[in-house]
Amino acid sequence: LGGNLGANRTNDVWSTGDGTNWVAHGTAPWVGRDEFLVTTLSNRVILWGGSTEGMPPWDTYNSVWWAP
Repeated sequence: LGGNLGANRTNDVWSTGDGTNWVAHGTAPWVGRDEFLVTTLSNRVILWGGSTEGMPPWDTYNSVWWAP
């Protein structure tokens, strides 16, 4: 779903069935960010907020994204 890779913020998507072996699924439609929140609701993954803190100019986001 994204996160921090050194000085770069990412929007890559990964999944795992066992917590050890991970599969990459490309990139998400949102801009790379970190410090976001993720939860599940009614079998959907929901991501909201986040920032590019540490990468001036710093941006914060109030967007909400979800996947079925």
